[in-house]
Amino acid sequence: MLLKKKEVVGAIAVAAVFLGVSLAGWALIGDAAWFVALSAVLVVLLLSQADIFRRVQHSIKRELQEFWRPEYRQLESLFSLFSVMNLHDPLPPMRAWAVSPDFANVIVSLIREVRPRTIVEAGTGVSTLIAGYCLRAQGEGQCLSLEHDETYASISSRNVEKHGLERHVNVAHARLVEVEVRGQRWLWYSPAVLEGITSVDMVIVDGPPGYVQDLARYPALPLLFDRLTDKAVVVIDDCNRQEEKAIVERWLKEYPFFSLETLDTERGAVVLRRYEPGLERRGSEALAASLRSG
Repeated sequence: MLLKKKEVVGAIAVAAVFLGVSLAGWALIGDAAWFVALSAVLVVLLLSQADIFRRVQHSIKRELQEFWRPEYRQLESLFSLFSVMNLHDPLPPMRAWAVSPDFANVIVSLIREVRPRTIVEAGTGVSTLIAGYCLRAQGEGQCLSLEHDETYASISSRNVEKHGLERHVNVAHARLVEVEVRGQRWLWYSPAVLEGITSVDMVIVDGPPGYVQDLARYPALPLLFDRLTDKAVVVIDDCNRQEEKAIVERWLKEYPFFSLETLDTERGAVVLRRYEPGLERRGSEALAASLRSG
């Protein structure tokens, strides 16, 4: 443990006081003064050790609390997830590049709420399997999961087969190609894979990766907007990052008829819903402000 400057100064001052007292005592009462001084030093050392132990214990407790609080939340979410899903096979590892358990629970809750017939997912992984299990549980629905990396698309396809979800999930290897959105050129999944899909009830945005371009996930809503049904929801992960916040803020300015819900997940999540008839509409500026404050 590193000592602070004031603690070092304090120790030197205490030592100086003891030295002065010891010398004065020796002058007054002779050799017996040294026994008194040593006893006092021993008392001070014991008190110092007790104080150091207390501070170390408090520091360790605080650090453990800071470490385990988010871990506990994810464990809690994981138990909740497993309690509502009838898994055919163990799920791949979560967190790191994959979704966290709390975001997986968001997907489960939204699918149960919306009961989508068609889901489009940008980016594949554990969330693909979660969506597949939910659709199988409701007895209908398809999830089209887009993946630009051929190797990872193959891994996701094998996982879908391993879990027996082929009836409800289609993993499509969709290369990133240039598309035009509002006069700008962007890289996004090849629109060819969306042919034949005319209505989408839910969009899960977790790709492409941020290194592809600035605001990499922005094209998702503009390119899928005309296919969204009236009950459609759009959910995007990683909204603790400034780039995702900027994407959502831009979406709200361009499509001001969505309501916004920010969720306190490990990486931050945002859910956009179309306004229901008769529901008071909040302005896009107010929505963007609420996102920034979050």
